[in-house]
This record gives sequence, structure tokens and C-alpha cells, in this order.
Amino acid sequence: MLSIYLELKKAGCVIEHHESDLYTPHTPESCKVIREARAAGVYLTHLDVFTGSDGDLWFDIPFMYDPFWETEHTHRRSLA
Repeated sequence: MLSIYLELKKAGCVIEHHESDLYTPHTPESCKVIREARAAGVYLTHLDVFTGSDGDLWFDIPFMYDPFWETEHTHRRSLA
């Protein structure tokens, strides 16, 4: 299984984020990806559902927005 982020993209789900937190609308496609991820043993820390400002339900999946972890600002730099 790809990362939850990549699986959601592959399924055509809308992806939003705040820093490392991943947001996606609560749809049949996103529910299927999340079900399959859990069945594959992916631990989704503090997965939550909330009502967005658009009035729709969204998943909040902390720490799973992959591009955040791929940027230079997330790597510690030596002070030496």
C-alpha cells in the first residue's frame, strides 16, 4: 500500500492540509481508502471527522500530509 496521502490522490480525492495534517472530504472514495489502510495495518493517529466551513464532513488525518515531511524546513540542521 502507498501512503494514505498517495492512496487518496490515486482515488481522486480532494486533498487539503495545514502543515502536516491532511484533510479530505468524507466521501465513499475516501472512506474506502481509509478502510483499506486500516485493514493493511496503517495506524491513523487521532483520525477525526469534522464539519468544514463548507458544511460538508471532512476527515482530519494528523501527520499524514506527505509533502510537509519532504521539505527542508522539517529537517533539523546542525548548529556547528
